[in-house]
Amino acid sequence: MNGNGESKSVIMLSEKLNGVDGIPNNFFVESGQDIDLDTNIYKVSCTPDSPQKLYQYCVNISPNPRNPQTSASLICSILFPDGGPVHANAEWNSLVYLDQQNLIISTNDNLAKDSQISEQGNAYQIKITLTKEISPINDSSDLAQIANTTIGLCFTALGFSSLDDSFINNTDYKDVDHLRLVGGYLPKLKYFSKDLCLYLDTATRTDRKGTLYDFLISGVSNVQRRSALEESLQKMTYVTRHLDHQKTVKISRVRWNSKASTEKLNSECTVADFFLSNYNFVAKPDDPIIEISKACPFTSSTSNSPRDDINKDRENDKESGKNENNESSANEEEIELVPASALSQIGITDTERSDSRLMASVRDSLFLNPADRKQKLDSLILSFKNDDNAISLLNKFGLTIGNSVKLTGFVLDPPEMIARSRSPQHQFMKLRSNDQMVFDVSNIACAIPPRINAPPLIIAPDHITSQVKEQFLPRFMRIVNSIDMSMNYPEMRFISTFTQGSLKNEIYEYIRKNGTPSFIIVFNNDKSLQKYDSLKQLLISNLGIPSQFILADTIFGRRIGVDDILLNIAFQICAKTGGVPFYVPIPIQKTMVLGIAGYSNQTNSSDDVSYCLSASIDNTCARFYSDTLVARKGEVLKEIDILQFLKRAKKKFTEMVQNEPSGLIVYRLVDDEDELANVAINEIQIYKQFAQTLKLETKKNNPLPTVKSENIQQNNENTDKNDEKNNKNDENEKNSNSSLESEQNNGADLNNNNTIPINNTDNNINASETNNILDNLNKPSFVFFAVQKSQTVRLFAQNDEKIENPPPGTIAFNSLSANGLADFYLVSNHTQYGTAMPVRYTILANSSGSIWTDEKLAKLTYYLSFNYANFPGAMRLPAPLTAAIKIATFSQQHMNFKPPSATMIQKTVNFV
Repeated sequence: MNGNGESKSVIMLSEKLNGVDGIPNNFFVESGQDIDLDTNIYKVSCTPDSPQKLYQYCVNISPNPRNPQTSASLICSILFPDGGPVHANAEWNSLVYLDQQNLIISTNDNLAKDSQISEQGNAYQIKITLTKEISPINDSSDLAQIANTTIGLCFTALGFSSLDDSFINNTDYKDVDHLRLVGGYLPKLKYFSKDLCLYLDTATRTDRKGTLYDFLISGVSNVQRRSALEESLQKMTYVTRHLDHQKTVKISRVRWNSKASTEKLNSECTVADFFLSNYNFVAKPDDPIIEISKACPFTSSTSNSPRDDINKDRENDKESGKNENNESSANEEEIELVPASALSQIGITDTERSDSRLMASVRDSLFLNPADRKQKLDSLILSFKNDDNAISLLNKFGLTIGNSVKLTGFVLDPPEMIARSRSPQHQFMKLRSNDQMVFDVSNIACAIPPRINAPPLIIAPDHITSQVKEQFLPRFMRIVNSIDMSMNYPEMRFISTFTQGSLKNEIYEYIRKNGTPSFIIVFNNDKSLQKYDSLKQLLISNLGIPSQFILADTIFGRRIGVDDILLNIAFQICAKTGGVPFYVPIPIQKTMVLGIAGYSNQTNSSDDVSYCLSASIDNTCARFYSDTLVARKGEVLKEIDILQFLKRAKKKFTEMVQNEPSGLIVYRLVDDEDELANVAINEIQIYKQFAQTLKLETKKNNPLPTVKSENIQQNNENTDKNDEKNNKNDENEKNSNSSLESEQNNGADLNNNNTIPINNTDNNINASETNNILDNLNKPSFVFFAVQKSQTVRLFAQNDEKIENPPPGTIAFNSLSANGLADFYLVSNHTQYGTAMPVRYTILANSSGSIWTDEKLAKLTYYLSFNYANFPGAMRLPAPLTAAIKIATFSQQHMNFKPPSATMIQKTVNFV
């Protein structure tokens, strides 16, 4: 939806999935505390007096005037010559003109024309042909197209300027440092269940002081600055300043030696003259010319298609193989010329994003509590209903916008988290969360300690030698020992020249002399991203060594809170080397849970998408086997890549659990419904066929372990009553650890079942110990979720006439209007800022029958959100998917798509 009449296809998801077999068609949960939920979704429907029939016409104008305003004027003059100009012509304004598709939609059935018209010396042949009769009430696709355009026009009628899909109110702004945050709305027309609805949310345009001219002016006089400026251009977004409706544009290049005041478009005028006469825009005298490859056409009725002349000149350049600066020119895109001052930069740079102070100010300025956001959205809908211009537009085609959609909601019971006490016996203990669903882990020991055999290595600049030896190491080792993370005293290397080259040399030299360290801690004295990326690529992709990078100031530059930071670092190292600091028990003994996510950097021009697949490898569902893949945008993952990963993950699961998995649950992240449908058609069958190969047999000689209720403490309650057998097994574990130490063994030995801290005991609590969360599975099963986290649904909880965010564990679904799909919305984590955005889960396959009921799938999804090792609480997504997103993002942003080494995959979990 945008302001220039462009209409996007709006199709029900169930229709997109038509033909895909075996998709569940309903979802219902009736468990937990009831909660009344409101949304930002407003139903769009036809009024009783809506026209029964509309007519669609195709418009062809020759030659193409390119300018939408010129096209509209020509068509209006042909159809309604006595009605006056476009803006005042009542008959013209009674129809909808879709300029991007060259379509007219009207209640009139006799608009067909084929005639000539002359305007300002130019002759045009205009042919208007009736192509389709539309029944808005019965034809959902056409109704969506009409509503999409009409609502966009309503925003324009209310004085909003459009920017791509957003509508901006230029009088609603806040200044933060050098940024101006301009408020607006983001409307999306989509189906909710079987109802056409307007999804409405707030939006922000981030303006920057000055124009592109101000940014580039230093390069006009200083040639040495040009290369750096051009590199920066690729990382920003640019919009037009001269058009009524802003457009995002793509910069092809800067013509540093050309000026808008002198560069000729054709024999008639310069670029500056053209912008003055057509847009009343005054260019700077020394404005450099910018070539853009995507923008609103500039040709007007007063010129003979100057863009054609521009591109003819460009073609001549290409024929000679040179451009104006004697550079090779291979760009075959159609280009247009604009003065630099006609463009503005918007958005936030990576450098600004790393400025925590600036980002905190931006966040605080944009903050809207749920009540204020809901009031703002409802007020806009009320404006649509009360404004005469907007009412006229809606009434044209008998459309009405209703009140927001209300949903059925339940709050699921919170889980309990498992860790071990710091008593000598290190008994299991249950942790309880606060009201934000975060658990206190300040006084626990690791639930599953890693086996760290080789000494770790610490590398730091030599000017902080004393601080590392006297301040960091004693405190860190005390914390490490307190959480039962046994390891040898670290080796240390201090370097005077702390460059990436010297660091690499030091690592290689250490390995040659001493063997592979279990992990490496690197103290950085700066935030050099180049150094960080280079070392991470070496350690993850080449050497397969877990690592932890610490900014020195975070430890040595503060007086309070240092122990909390060190404890967090210790827990991260525990997770990276094969341990589990804490977890929520999920008693699924033989089901492998898989998370799949892709990441594409929007700031670069690459078409590559980095994917990560992360599979649970034991009964905790807190340790994952992960690998990365690369695919092209718009493509699904290849069958051979998926199957190879699944086979390796199955092997790792079998080694850890000593039983093959008999079930597979997949959480697949998708960006939108189009990708969801693509995955449903092309990927699901691959996972399903693999699941069908899983075995039910359990190895009789290796019974699945179980933690007995006697071995669990409540909170930090100390008790001296321990199961005698488990105490003995603890002692055996310590003895086996010491006997298996080897300086060449890298990190934790995940393949050895003795990594489980209590022999012959499971690290999961059985269902009876966790309020019957889930039943143990004894049948093969396959469940596939499509997960959408970037969608525009907001949930508001109505509590004692107050509007608040729903609490963690809130599940919402539409039980009143089934959409033919089994989907639900889940708020897993506490929303600290702004308004809750639930994650949408669509169940595309469930072959387990009655084993995985809707209620169990909802609880599983919620409880899995607690098992991400870097945070002792609920994340927004299930842990396997959170891990996959983290690694996929890291792979592209820091690894340059380099895959992790086989050693890293086999020996290390949570390796980023």
